[in-house]
Amino acid sequence: MTMTDKEAVALIQAEFPKYRQPEHSKCKHPDKYGIRRVDRAEEILKSGIAPDRRTSPRNAFRNKPHKHTFHLSESQEGGLHKAMRLFEINTTQGLIERALEMLFASIEKGE
Repeated sequence: MTMTDKEAVALIQAEFPKYRQPEHSKCKHPDKYGIRRVDRAEEILKSGIAPDRRTSPRNAFRNKPHKHTFHLSESQEGGLHKAMRLFEINTTQGLIERALEMLFASIEKGE
């Protein structure tokens, strides 16, 4: 039984999440569009088995399940960078974690 295009796209998306139907259609005609799938994607299609996403090395850095997005004013942005230099922290993520630790510690003390 042959796989439908929708099934093929779903298989490849398990490892390459940004792969979509338009790319799939163009890859079916490489002489016309000049693009083709990488070898790993071709292997996935031939096997007909989606890789286990839980073991995907691509997601290894995402070990924290909650994401937050926020906006800052100019003065807050300046203060953020000043605090990063003061605490010798190189990332916004690290500074936010440190600030939250300090906040939670002061809450526990009843300050």
